[in-house]
Amino acid sequence: MQNTANQIDSRAEEVMDVLIAISVVSKRLAGKIANLKKRAQEGGENAHERNE
Repeated sequence: MQNTANQIDSRAEEVMDVLIAISVVSKRLAGKIANLKKRAQEGGENAHERNE
């Protein structure tokens, strides 16, 4: 019985580790997307200023 409980705890810990990794990657991707969006907006404004 104790062995089964240990397997469940081990499995739960593994799932938590995977979820944490997904969260970290999601945060990094969100930051990169925000930076790209900011650069694109700045680039658009700069191009508009040059055309005036």
